[in-house]
Amino acid sequence: MADEINFMDIMALSKITPSTTVEKFGGLVNSSFFDGSNMLGSLKLKGLVDFTSISPGQNAIKITDLGNKLLGDAKAKSTANFDQLDLAILNQMSAGRRGLNDLTASVNLRPLDMAMRLNKMLAQGYISVDFRNGKLDLSLTEKGFMQSKSGKIPEPPQEAKAELQQQAVPQPSATPQVQVQPMQPSTVAQNPAAVVQQQIPQSPPSQAQVPEKSQSSAPSMKPKPANSEESEIKELENMLVKVKKMRSKRVKVMVAILLIVVVVLILKEMGIISL
Repeated sequence: MADEINFMDIMALSKITPSTTVEKFGGLVNSSFFDGSNMLGSLKLKGLVDFTSISPGQNAIKITDLGNKLLGDAKAKSTANFDQLDLAILNQMSAGRRGLNDLTASVNLRPLDMAMRLNKMLAQGYISVDFRNGKLDLSLTEKGFMQSKSGKIPEPPQEAKAELQQQAVPQPSATPQVQVQPMQPSTVAQNPAAVVQQQIPQSPPSQAQVPEKSQSSAPSMKPKPANSEESEIKELENMLVKVKKMRSKRVKVMVAILLIVVVVLILKEMGIISL
């Protein structure tokens, strides 16, 4: 569409300098005054330039904020890597489509997107552009022709690869920094020993550093050896055996006494013994 920004607008803006006037613009774009005026009128309608009178009969050209933004975006995108869409545009140009409108229609791309692509290929040396009678003449350079015939995407430069690798590698985590508070001069002068104690970390007291009094005052909780328990058990068993033996002896004595009493009674009844 006529009101959309295209590649010719970017090229026309790039020709404007602070000293450019409307009367001299036609010569800068290799066109007549009438063709140059038509180009400036298109830029004015799109809000890319403005005119100011500097002297009688001369009008200065001033690029607006929108125009400067367009030039900045085109410059930023001119360093992008060559991709498949750029190769398709080169193939169309290699097939003989040199007009801007014909080339844009063949790729079916927006005029602004096509403008950014052509500006990138111009900056990277794939195409050349010339103004002639108010129109753009597009042509392939040797680099662009060889790239079109190869049908391959060129590898990105080493700098771009390094940037991609740096983005892929995770950044190391920052190590915590220990903040050391400086001692005041007055404190150091009054008590230097305190400064040494603050600088040397204090470790917890070990068992060897415990005073002897505290160790002696604590009740001894020494575990009994296993041999003493076994000996006590054996002593108890021996005592039980002795008690059993004593009981058996007593029983025998009592039985013997009963037997004697019974024999004595029997003999008395028989009259053999008289008591």
